[in-house]
Amino acid sequence: MTEQERLIETLRRHLPPQVQAAAIFEAAAAGSDVNLLLIAEGLSGLRAQALLAPVGRELGRRVEVHLYSAAEWSERVKRGDGFEQEILSGRVVTIRGELQREADGDCVDANLARMQNPLFKRAARALEQFVPERVGFGRFRDHN
Repeated sequence: MTEQERLIETLRRHLPPQVQAAAIFEAAAAGSDVNLLLIAEGLSGLRAQALLAPVGRELGRRVEVHLYSAAEWSERVKRGDGFEQEILSGRVVTIRGELQREADGDCVDANLARMQNPLFKRAARALEQFVPERVGFGRFRDHN
């Protein structure tokens, strides 16, 4: 089992039931803090930190919890708040549920937010002549 797999499995075991979505973000390099994003209702930041303290002890790493309600996360993503956009523009590994990544409320895979970039769309349109439609590039053409 890799260190990342061990981290994910340990986090999954300790996530409280109130957590609807959870993800680690940024590089979770060996020995660094674990940045954990939680979307939960009825859970305080202090309680979440206390419930996840055993993870830090088990892994020998500090777990930094960033807790949002579903409504708060949705609003911040819609507004394009800096910290939340920084989270979504980096490497995100989902532990539970799905994260809203776009202003329209869609939950999408980690790469789709990057694919909405205008430069990617232009490259995708150029590739369409070589790649069959079923690959999926065509879905970006409709969002120009």
